[in-house]
Amino acid sequence: MDIKTAVAGNEDKAILNECERGEDSATKAYREALEESLPANVTETIGVQFAAIQSAHDQIRALRDAANNSAANAARP
Repeated sequence: MDIKTAVAGNEDKAILNECERGEDSATKAYREALEESLPANVTETIGVQFAAIQSAHDQIRALRDAANNSAANAARP
C-alpha cells in the first residue's frame, strides 16, 4: 500500500482509497486460498479470517463513500 503518501497528503479520501486497495488485495489472496485443497481445519480458519477481512473492507468502503459524498456536497455552491 502507498499509505505513506496518502497520510503525508493528509487527505481522508486518499487514505481510505489506499486502505480499500489493501483490503482488495487481502480479499483476493483469501479467495485464492479458499480455492486450494487444504485440510478442513485450515480451510475453516481461512474462511473465518476471510469473513473478517470482508467486513473490514465493507466498512472502509462505506467510510470512503461517505468521504466522497461529503466532498461532493461541499463542492456544490
